[in-house]
Amino acid sequence: IMQHAIDSANSASAYSTGVKTGVNMMGVDLYEQPVRTILEEAETCGKSGGIMSSVPILHATPAAFVTHTNYRKNGHQLADGFRETEPTWAMGTCASIYQPTAELKQSMINGSLASKYTFLHQDPEVMAENFYDPIQDLDPDDGKKVLACFGGEYSTSGNDNMPYRGVDSTYLGRHCSVGIVDKDEDDVTLGITPN
Repeated sequence: IMQHAIDSANSASAYSTGVKTGVNMMGVDLYEQPVRTILEEAETCGKSGGIMSSVPILHATPAAFVTHTNYRKNGHQLADGFRETEPTWAMGTCASIYQPTAELKQSMINGSLASKYTFLHQDPEVMAENFYDPIQDLDPDDGKKVLACFGGEYSTSGNDNMPYRGVDSTYLGRHCSVGIVDKDEDDVTLGITPN
């Protein structure tokens, strides 16, 4: 808080919680106490909530909506916060140290979270137009959640092996339209439609 300029972690946190916090902090107040995010408030009201980003899912800006930490690079707090928040939809790159941990991803594939999550991960054998096929019939009202990762895997050499076969961070912008599907006094439903 003694710094003059804010960073993306605490500025996104201010958007997601409405509460001022210190540099590098997300989803906590100045005393490092967790503060509910707008996504958590929506879930409390029985709504779905999620994040979609062209950067890693647990990087500062998207993570500020789904986790609580006093330091933006605290991997354990980031992963634990994501696990506790359980967003309905989380999509971004996974070619980063900020990605959900290998343990968390594995639990979504065939572990304790597999009954809740469908895990979409870029595969060199899957073409871009088929990337979303596994989730076509999912219904968030049934408690189903999605973690979608594109961009290969993180490597310390900087060779992130991304993108695979045409799915990259701009895929949605080039190939899909996002628009309002339904709107009433209680909520707004956004849809993603292939162009």
